[in-house]
Amino acid sequence: LAFDSQGKYLAYGDASGFMTLISLSTDNIIKKKKAVNDPVAAIHILPRFKQLLVGSTGKVLKRYNFKGDEEARMVGMRGPVRQLDVFRDKIAIAAYDLNPRLYAMDGKLLLRLENQSDTTTAIRFNTYGDQFITAHADGSQRIWSANGKLMQRIDHQQGYTTQIIWSAPYTYFFGTSTGTIVFYQNDQVKLLKGHQSPIVGLYYDNELLTSFDSSGNIFQWKTDGSLNASSLMPSEEDRITFQLKY
Repeated sequence: LAFDSQGKYLAYGDASGFMTLISLSTDNIIKKKKAVNDPVAAIHILPRFKQLLVGSTGKVLKRYNFKGDEEARMVGMRGPVRQLDVFRDKIAIAAYDLNPRLYAMDGKLLLRLENQSDTTTAIRFNTYGDQFITAHADGSQRIWSANGKLMQRIDHQQGYTTQIIWSAPYTYFFGTSTGTIVFYQNDQVKLLKGHQSPIVGLYYDNELLTSFDSSGNIFQWKTDGSLNASSLMPSEEDRITFQLKY
């Protein structure tokens, strides 16, 4: 499931390999298409170019335009695509293997980090695109320059990282497989506890962090680590309406 940065579009993929793109202003389905031959594992919207990135468990990432035409594909991953992030014309891919990758939009491989110590579980660019961070199944996070130089390693003992928010220099939120959120700022660590299942989504805006877990619970946190609101759940009526529409 993915929203664009301006809140105009929603896209999601399913276990049959279909992608669906929806206009949130009209609630109309713009495009529904069989995008990959395996379950969709990651999806990203590029609203400026009216394009979608669709990654699958079949170790491939494809770029489509909003009309449904395939424009590029990235291959070579040794495991299913787990997560992706985009900065301008660069795509960062975390697959279930030891080699995080950066690709150009045309599918050209720009960088591959060889033989990391454990499987890559998450990846994220910083605000300026000159660094990116990878998370691994051993609980480590590694910060890299854009050309692949290791800058810093951060370790925590809260399972492995599933989601990353890089909100400011030296300030990170790590959503983990245990449900704990690790708030790391200037070498100081706070543990945000409330979720009882793995974190599947993080969103940071206006000094508030919103977190989503695999059980459907939604919490909101202040940057001091205190809980701002819990159980921000949609009503049952809203859930049924969404299911009926889409």
